[in-house]
Order: sequence, then C-alpha cells, then structure tokens
Amino acid sequence: MKKILLMLLLPTLVLASEYKSRFFAGGIIAHSLIESSARFCGNGDLHILGGWEFRPVSWFSMSPALVFERNGWSWDRAGHEGSISYFNPYLRLSLDFHVKGVVASVGGSYGRPVFFWGELDGKKTTTDDSLDMDYSGSIFYSIGYTIKDRYRVGLIQRMDGLYISDHEKYETVRVFMIGAFFTYLF
Repeated sequence: MKKILLMLLLPTLVLASEYKSRFFAGGIIAHSLIESSARFCGNGDLHILGGWEFRPVSWFSMSPALVFERNGWSWDRAGHEGSISYFNPYLRLSLDFHVKGVVASVGGSYGRPVFFWGELDGKKTTTDDSLDMDYSGSIFYSIGYTIKDRYRVGLIQRMDGLYISDHEKYETVRVFMIGAFFTYLF
C-alpha cells in the first residue's frame, strides 16, 4: 500500500518542486453595502491577511489564509444618523488560476464577527460591550496581476452573510463588497 501511495504522490511532488509554493501577506481596501431597503454605506472595510500559496503546477494554486477584517456602516434614515463597526477574524481558501502573470481566483471564507462600537445621532450606543454573531460566510472572486514575481495587485468582489440565531431561527445580513487588493509574495 505504501508503494502505491508513493507512486501516486511522486508526480505531485516532482511538479511541486518545479514551481514556487510560498508565504504571502497583504491587504484589501474595499467599499461595502448592506442588502436592505435602506442604504447602509461602508465606513471602512480593511482586511489584513497572511497565508501560504501552494502551487503544484504553473497554472494552478491553492491559497489558505488567516484574515483580520475591520468593517462598519453609516446610515441616514428617518431623520437619524448612525454608524456601527465590527471586527471579523476569518479563514479563507482560494483556488487560483495563473496565465502569464494574470491571476484569477475564486474562494470562500468562514469567520466569527464581533460588533464592538455603535453611534446614533452622535451618542454612543455601546458601553464596553459587544454583540457576538454566530458566524460569517462569504464567497468571492478576484482578478489580479503579478509584478516582478513578488507583488500582486488587483480587484476583488465578495458577498458576505452574517448570521445570528434568535430563538431557533437565523437572521441573515447580506453584505456586498468591491475593492482592491495588494499581496507581497515571500
């Protein structure tokens, strides 16, 4: 059995040794909107990420990453102005397709957002407390370009779902995001 596994793994190991699998770090700056009858506009969607790009062949890679997101929204509705912010650490996995420096990616993520700050009509609505969401999930796609084999820049579009249970039923907040990313490949 060991010999069969070695025979199956050998071509993958040979291919993996020809291409660079490496660490990466980067960030995303984006604009987000909540799907709602009212307009909730993003007030700072920032992501800091780091991970490993496993590239077994020249045209394909898989990239798991740990990401820390800070996001929030502002609104003006029914004569009231307000804002709220949250922090969302999440794990993401992308499947990346490489063609002559262009990288197209699709993927998803799973996280646990925590709302930590809110304001309504200039008055703080949270006092040293936070609201835990059950989880968040997202799907995304991006397209970018690799410059000098070290830098990757591009555009990303993502749809998030923030989920919280309320007495045996789930409430869902859908968030749409579009932004730019920068990645440094070590």
